[in-house]
Amino acid sequence: MKFSLSFVSPFSVTNTPDDDYVIIADALDADFNQSLPGIDVFFTLDQTAPLIVLTGANPQIIEIGVAYTELGATASDNDPNYVGVISIDATAVNTNLAGDYTVIYTANADAAGNPPIPVTRTVTIQDTIAPLIALTGANPQIIELGVSYPELGAPASDNDPNYV
Repeated sequence: MKFSLSFVSPFSVTNTPDDDYVIIADALDADFNQSLPGIDVFFTLDQTAPLIVLTGANPQIIEIGVAYTELGATASDNDPNYVGVISIDATAVNTNLAGDYTVIYTANADAAGNPPIPVTRTVTIQDTIAPLIALTGANPQIIELGVSYPELGAPASDNDPNYV
């Protein structure tokens, strides 16, 4: 037997402990002739927020002076039609200054209006490479006895742009 979900008054809505809602009403059959009392219709409200999952390492370790590469994140939901659009705030990351930086990931709400909880990644900028000393001129340097020693120099360089 087919049923129409046209409800006749009165009907009531009851919330159950598991967030299911029950509508109790009389319904009419497909020909609208016969009243079918006490049909319970169950439906569940979506109260589950989308989930943001980071891609790659957390914390993300980057050598000072090396370009920052965003590793990304994904957002998913129990609604199969949800398309998660990730927004990333990485404006604070300064790869020329050692320290810890926070990158914040947010995403759009699902169709039921549930916003996901923002997720953070720590980006650590560190200097683990020792400065490089390069000799200028010949090595070994040969000097005639009694002639003053002319220092040819040995400049040092580092990937840290703040190295002096």
